[in-house]
Amino acid sequence: MCAYRRGNRGRGNSYDSGGSSRFSEHDDRSRVETHHQSDRSTSRGGYRGNRRGSRGQGNYRGNRGRRHGNRPPRSHYSSGRGSKFRSDRAPSGGQGDNGNFDQDDDGDVNMEGTETRRFNPYARPTKNYDRKPRHNNNNNQQSRREPTKNWYQITVLQGSTLDEEWLKQEIQTLAMVQFHPVQYHLDGNHSCFFVDDHVTAGSIRDCSRKITSPDGNKVAILMRPYNQSPISNDKIPKIQEVLASKYKSDTHHLDASALFSDEVLRGEKIFLRVQTSAHMHIIARIIAQNISTLKSLDVSNNRLFSFDGLKHLIPFTPFLQELNLAKNSLKSIKELEKISSWDLIKLTLDGNPLCSQYTSQTEYISDVREWFPNLTSLDGHTLPAPVKFDVEKVELPTSVLDFVQTPNGADTIKMFVAEYFKCYDQSRAMLAAAYHDNCLFTISIPPSARGPPLSKYFKHSRNLKQIKNMSQKISTISQCQADVLAKLQLLPKSEHDFSSFHLDILLVTSEVTNFIVRGIYKEVETNGLLRAFSRSFVCQVTGNGLKIINEQFFVRNPTPQEIKDSKATTTKNKIPSAPVATNAPSHDDMIASFSRESGMNVGFSRQCLEENEWNYEKAGQTFLELNGKGAIPAEAFVK
Repeated sequence: MCAYRRGNRGRGNSYDSGGSSRFSEHDDRSRVETHHQSDRSTSRGGYRGNRRGSRGQGNYRGNRGRRHGNRPPRSHYSSGRGSKFRSDRAPSGGQGDNGNFDQDDDGDVNMEGTETRRFNPYARPTKNYDRKPRHNNNNNQQSRREPTKNWYQITVLQGSTLDEEWLKQEIQTLAMVQFHPVQYHLDGNHSCFFVDDHVTAGSIRDCSRKITSPDGNKVAILMRPYNQSPISNDKIPKIQEVLASKYKSDTHHLDASALFSDEVLRGEKIFLRVQTSAHMHIIARIIAQNISTLKSLDVSNNRLFSFDGLKHLIPFTPFLQELNLAKNSLKSIKELEKISSWDLIKLTLDGNPLCSQYTSQTEYISDVREWFPNLTSLDGHTLPAPVKFDVEKVELPTSVLDFVQTPNGADTIKMFVAEYFKCYDQSRAMLAAAYHDNCLFTISIPPSARGPPLSKYFKHSRNLKQIKNMSQKISTISQCQADVLAKLQLLPKSEHDFSSFHLDILLVTSEVTNFIVRGIYKEVETNGLLRAFSRSFVCQVTGNGLKIINEQFFVRNPTPQEIKDSKATTTKNKIPSAPVATNAPSHDDMIASFSRESGMNVGFSRQCLEENEWNYEKAGQTFLELNGKGAIPAEAFVK
């Protein structure tokens, strides 16, 4: 019996070429040709008669098993009703090993020798259908896009006080890599720059908390990918040229509005985003170097949403009076606090989202004048004169480094201070003679210290804002000489910088005196960690000198300016140089200059110059030799 193929019931019997047949070979060929011609005579896509259910015939015949796109047809080798295992078939479109032509999925004989593909009207189009192979020729390689650099932003936390060259040298020494920081700038209290190599960026990040800053803090470093290209140093002259063309020297006005869409800058592929601290730092540096006499500035339409970058302009533009901030993205009136150091008389905020928050014009003007009290024009409208009270102006006294209420006994106090801190650094047991038998002593630290922790002073601190327990308030007071000396021994060993001392003498009588000593000292046991101190002494005047009856010791971390001004590490190695002057300097000028550079007070500076016949360089060499031997007394550095 002949084996019928599945799906051929509607148009006659298609016999298996591999099975037995009752017909002759001639009849078999005739039947195949007739069947093939009948398929071609049928219109393409039409349904032929003799339908069975939902399964039609022809090119668009239905098939319940194929409803999901270009699913390949059922294999000839699958088992099922009306099918046989056909191991002697060749791929469609050719002849098998037995010389017979292959049949397609519907049982039709492929006489053209090409690969047949069944059309599915409900199939989802595929992108890979009839795709031509790609050839990696030279033209395609040249047309490929050039690879772009991957930039990484390096952020040094609390790095605004660090010197750029010092930081670069420390990182290169530790990471053993050479790099050039691109677009170094300040972002708040942090410093940032960019590098274009992932390995270099990772090496810099690995230096986090392995570098100690001059103030004793561990330098924390962060790294993140940066999806934009920073402005390189070779493009800064072009920005300077554009800003110069927008500056009017007669009115001292700079039009820096809409810098992002400036045609000249965009033609050079420079996209200034003034709202970022990185790009604003570039503009601030150009203004500081060229147009520091700026009086009017227009930064409107620059997408500003914060003044974190704009505030960097304040130190370089002290004469600014007019500022245009229109058409930006400012949402809070509190942003004006960041630029309140400018004494503005004309301000424009129109077009910012913060303006829509006010329903009352009076309230709007009042809030703006809170930060700029001398403002006379707001958003182009003249403001009424501010209400001021006729109060007599009180001038504050001029700040001085040292204060002496009465000159009587000043020399005795200076000698006492010099001897006291000399013994404090060398051997604190020698301070027994400086304290009264019934003296009082307390030490305190700030409640929230910024910078290196003050943990070694915490358990001794008597800060009443932190201590609530009455017994602890009493226990932190040392009430006799022995207790004071015992507590001083528990404090970290120190080395005071006498050139940083400031002495304020508040009271001097025949029985008691009160004075305050302020300065910087270095903790010996913590790798030279700097601390700032203020010690208030109340002393009893005796025939043998002064006896401390009450002392208040306050310890804190020094400010960046105090660290910069301190000469704790440079005094011993610094050679005083003669003051530069066109004419011969007077003796008073030489004394003042020598005192400033050597750290000694005026009296010892005069003595050193006189002994060297007013030869400034010779006096400097003598100072270094004596100071290196420790022959200069400590009171020479008390000013």
